[in-house]
Amino acid sequence: MNNMNSENIRPDLNFFKIRPSLKDDADKIKALGNKIFGNGYLDGWFSQDSSSEDSICLVATRHTSIIGMIYFNRIKDSPKDSRFFQSLMVDQQYRRKGIGTGLYTDALQILAEANVRSLYASCWKESPNSGIVQFLQKKGWEISSVKEKYWYTESLEAGYQCALCGNPCFCTAVLMSMALNN
Repeated sequence: MNNMNSENIRPDLNFFKIRPSLKDDADKIKALGNKIFGNGYLDGWFSQDSSSEDSICLVATRHTSIIGMIYFNRIKDSPKDSRFFQSLMVDQQYRRKGIGTGLYTDALQILAEANVRSLYASCWKESPNSGIVQFLQKKGWEISSVKEKYWYTESLEAGYQCALCGNPCFCTAVLMSMALNN
């Protein structure tokens, strides 16, 4: 599904570049996820081979640093034309510079080209300094429901250390969806 190649890397404001993730990026992506969301956040679902027919992972880079990432994947047994929005993260010092919007726009273009029709997300309501719910609503997403203690069981089973709660996680998820009009 990942239709971007090295010739499609596009500079944005001569400040950062967006490209498909590489296997060699996995440790840097996990470090960014640990910094933003808490230790072990990506361990349960992020694969070193994160770009496949059923997933897309793009990174934003500045020089040799990964400063942002977006990841969509297909959940097992879900329809082939749907994807789950796993994460959009931008290092706090680089936020509000168009990086998240650039990652999102490029990812949606690739998903549309792959004939994906439905998108789903579980957003972290309590996320500090993050406006992901508002960001997605501005992009046409709708709130489906709100679930308290959404990651409680998963945090216990995986040993995930929430950046706010520690372990277990008591945070709330805002479940969202959007139809793509290809």
